[in-house]
Amino acid sequence: MRKVYLVGNKTRLLLVSLLVGSVILGAMSYFVLADDDGYEGSDGGGAFGGLGEATLPLLVIGFAYVFLRRLHIYTQKYLPKKEYTETRAFVASLYRSLRKPLFYVHVVALGLATIFGLLHGWAYLNSSGGTFWTGLVAGVAFAIMSIAGLIMWQKYRPFWEIEETKGLIKWIHRQWVLTVIAFVALLLHLAIGD
Repeated sequence: MRKVYLVGNKTRLLLVSLLVGSVILGAMSYFVLADDDGYEGSDGGGAFGGLGEATLPLLVIGFAYVFLRRLHIYTQKYLPKKEYTETRAFVASLYRSLRKPLFYVHVVALGLATIFGLLHGWAYLNSSGGTFWTGLVAGVAFAIMSIAGLIMWQKYRPFWEIEETKGLIKWIHRQWVLTVIAFVALLLHLAIGD
C-alpha cells in the first residue's frame, strides 16, 4: 500500500512540474517566436528556428538540481566537520528539502531543452557553416545524456537488468566530459551565430 502512495505522490509531482514547465515554456516560446527583430530564424529556420533561444533558460533551470547536488556532495566531502558545522548542516538541509522538486524540474526542463534544441537544429539542417556544426555537437551531447538519464529514471529493460550496462548508463549521464563538450559547443554556437 505504501508503494502505491509513493507512486501517486511521484506522479502528482511530475505532473505539477510538467504543468509549470509547460507554462514557462509556452510563455518563452511565444515571446521568442513572436520576435521579428532579425533573429537567425528569419532566414529559413521557420517556426522552430526561434526555439534555440528558449533552450537557454531551460538549461539554467534544469542544471539547478545538478548544482545543488554537487554542492551538497562537495560540502559533505571536503569541508571539515569541526570548522564548518553550520554550513554543512545548512547545505544538507537545503538539499534534503529541495531535492525532489528540483529533480522533477531537472527532468522536465532539460528534457524540453534537449527537444527544443534538436528541433532548432532540424530547422537549420540544410545550412552550412560553424553555427550548424557546433549546434549539432551540443544537441547530440545533450541528447545522449538525456536518453541515459531517462533510462536511469525509468529503469528501462533490458538496459537496467544488466549490471555492466547499468554502470555504463550511469557513467554516461553523470560524467563531466559530455557536459563540458556540450557547453563549449553551445558557447561556440552562440558566438558564431551572433
